[in-house]
Amino acid sequence: MDFKLAVLQDPRRNHSEVESMKGEPITKKMVKEALKPGYYRDSTLPGFCLRVRANGKKTYVVRRKVRGSQKVVVLTLGDPAVMPLEKARIAASEYILQLQKGEDPQLTKREQVEKKDRQEKQQELIERKNSMTLRRAWTDYSGNRNLKPNTLYIYGLLVNRYLNDWLDLPVFKISKDMVEQRHRVLSADHPAQANHIMRILRAILTYASAAYEDEDGSSILPENPVRRLSQTRTWNKIKRRERYIKSHQLKSWYSAVAQLKPDDHDYLMLLLLTGLRKNEGMSLKWTNIDLKEKTLTIIDPKNGNTHVLPLTDYLYR
Repeated sequence: MDFKLAVLQDPRRNHSEVESMKGEPITKKMVKEALKPGYYRDSTLPGFCLRVRANGKKTYVVRRKVRGSQKVVVLTLGDPAVMPLEKARIAASEYILQLQKGEDPQLTKREQVEKKDRQEKQQELIERKNSMTLRRAWTDYSGNRNLKPNTLYIYGLLVNRYLNDWLDLPVFKISKDMVEQRHRVLSADHPAQANHIMRILRAILTYASAAYEDEDGSSILPENPVRRLSQTRTWNKIKRRERYIKSHQLKSWYSAVAQLKPDDHDYLMLLLLTGLRKNEGMSLKWTNIDLKEKTLTIIDPKNGNTHVLPLTDYLYR
């Protein structure tokens, strides 16, 4: 069958495109026999076309302007070898309805893809934020901070005992109210320990605030919730320990110490005359003592600085 065709030039293409004369619906026979490259328009559904490319490939398409615009939209529906004609008409009808409403299906599809991408990214972000739990923050904090083994042991003991029910919470879900309530409960029995636990939590969350970021580089924890205790001035007031040997007690104290074993006597006198902490005195080694220079060296004390003390004559002996 020889179809009557009108020529439509498209400056974007190297070949001429042709359209069928109005009044001819697209049929299976037309689809089979159409050979000339171009758009074969369906007379019963304006905008529905059979497209034949220069290489002979055929596709069902919608080719129509968006209402209120000069933009011509070409939407591929499917291959006639795979897609039934009636199914192509139904799909074309849906697209044409959108075009008649002034909607661009191409734009809508792109927006849907972009929306899906945004949703997936948002979900990834939510999952990432939820994975940043207090347990992870504690693990990362303890692994990256240069803390002494004993300090790590004590911190871990307190975190696992008193903050155990928070360990699997994302850090951004630990609220100021939660901190205030937990501090109040812990303070009922051990005020000083309650302060200590909250200071440990503050340090861990400060680390998390700096280390864990959103995709835009902002912290997932903009404010440390432990700040509530400072803002409301609810830290427990702990009286400093003043257990020391008074001047009038020294004689009795020395007499009692003199009765001890030599090692115990020397240890206590060392603490009295140097002001060392008990663990600093207990952990001293002979390599820390220079009898020639008459000095005593404390390696890596609590403040982190190596400290050298002169030996008095009494300590030297």
